[in-house]
Amino acid sequence: MAIVSYTLEEIKKLKSDPNRKSRTDWERLKNMTDDDIVYDDDSPKLSTAELKQFRRVGRPKSETPLVGIYLRLEPETVKALRSSGPKWQARMREQIRELVRMGAFA
Repeated sequence: MAIVSYTLEEIKKLKSDPNRKSRTDWERLKNMTDDDIVYDDDSPKLSTAELKQFRRVGRPKSETPLVGIYLRLEPETVKALRSSGPKWQARMREQIRELVRMGAFA
């Protein structure tokens, strides 16, 4: 396999071409086994311990299932919540849970 370089203009032209087809052989990849993978210095085979170092990508799993809702808030409210730092949504959820526990919505 050869390494190919493109200029920014060439990439833009390729991306805008409606007739462009992927050159990836998806069928071959789908049927590939571990023995078909070629490992080298750029892509070494990782041990199970090394693989465990990588964390799961995406939202962490919640201990209890959550329900997604759509909530409209004033821009100032959202700005204040976000400015409180990372995990602001979790803190907001905890505050609402506490209000419900106290019977604020009864």
